[in-house]
Amino acid sequence: FATFNSLVNLGTSSRNIANAATTFNTTTSAWGNILSTLAFSKGKYYAEFEFTTLQASAGYGGMGITDSTESYDANDSLNNHSATSAGLTGDYRSGQSNIKSGGSTVTSNIGNFSNGDIIGLAADMDNKALYIHKNGTYYQINSVTGVPTSGASKTGAVTIPASCKDCMF
Repeated sequence: FATFNSLVNLGTSSRNIANAATTFNTTTSAWGNILSTLAFSKGKYYAEFEFTTLQASAGYGGMGITDSTESYDANDSLNNHSATSAGLTGDYRSGQSNIKSGGSTVTSNIGNFSNGDIIGLAADMDNKALYIHKNGTYYQINSVTGVPTSGASKTGAVTIPASCKDCMF
């Protein structure tokens, strides 16, 4: 069971980790990032994230996977890591949310998020595929709905960059 890794300080100090390291938030509009305690290089993994409180003036964030050896600084986000990450960047303020892989946008304008929305990430490291859903409905990649059980065909998946060898949520 993965929890947030409170030992790794990413971003600003204005972050709060609570509820046995299962809740994370920032208290200002500055970037705050956190990784999980679980790294994986093969097999299949799943994680869910819930938007509990989004601020209209500063409501943005990202979730996905990145290589465990990736280095971060105070202004980094999942959105900025071109070589080793894949995932979703949600921008509540403008609706310009998108899905990226290796720094390139795969699908843009996927809509807004609301308090209580659940984002699911299904990582298939054996086939280098990431499937992303919002409230149980998988996103479409290249007009094909994600099917996490599709195996090597990677139906509707975001490609996990080859450089993501020991990935983390």
